[in-house]
Amino acid sequence: MNTESVLTGGCFCRRVTFRFNGKPGKVAFCHCETCRSITGAPVTVAVMGSSEQLEFTATEPKYFESSNGVKRGFCDGCGTPICWVGQWHGNGHAFVYAGTLDNIEMITPDRHAFHRTSVSWLAVNTDLPVFPETSPEGALE
Repeated sequence: MNTESVLTGGCFCRRVTFRFNGKPGKVAFCHCETCRSITGAPVTVAVMGSSEQLEFTATEPKYFESSNGVKRGFCDGCGTPICWVGQWHGNGHAFVYAGTLDNIEMITPDRHAFHRTSVSWLAVNTDLPVFPETSPEGALE
């Protein structure tokens, strides 16, 4: 996992850029159907922490509500999905998609979330903790 204090990244066209300040709370393979649909990928890697950790350094993304209390951010110039912002176990959290990081090698996934809906033909590191739904409360520590 990243030991640096800041992760940076942005969209394909660099119109939306961000800083993720501090150590991520978790870095999860997300197998949920919503992330699959939004990213067009069979699994997503999400870098998650408190909403205060995510700071946009150029244009803010555009948002749409993907589910109750959850907004998804994307670049309205190139269409890159950037982030998820909302409530997680009653607290404000945010995640950025690992593919938007300037240096993806600075993070390492530490769990699988929503594994119940994973696709059968994709094998990923199963030595990690596997949660059939979201990670339990307190799993950010």
